[in-house]
Amino acid sequence: MISQSTSDLITGANDAIPLAVGSSNPTVVLLVGVVILVFGYLIRYQGMTELINGVSMATVADQERVGNLVGGVSIVLGLITLGYAALLTQGISGSTIESAYGAVVVILAVGAVLKARGM
Repeated sequence: MISQSTSDLITGANDAIPLAVGSSNPTVVLLVGVVILVFGYLIRYQGMTELINGVSMATVADQERVGNLVGGVSIVLGLITLGYAALLTQGISGSTIESAYGAVVVILAVGAVLKARGM
């Protein structure tokens, strides 16, 4: 049997826990958006391709092109995340917006991976 406090955490019924499952905290989403944006800027405009995880840049033929792609996609994702945070601060949320945000993030990430593999 699940305890009442665990049940409250799962359903988001416990207001004492601001990051309950099933809810998006606008402050956290905003901070994540800023971090993604900063990493995108560093990768694309400062050439810090070593920040790209899971890619051995020694095996990449055109490091600048991959950096521009990954950094550019990261900047777009950061801006979208900031927009999502802005919607949350206005009280505009719901499963449709969360699903659309998630779908856009997945589409951009998969598209970047597929494009990078073709480079």
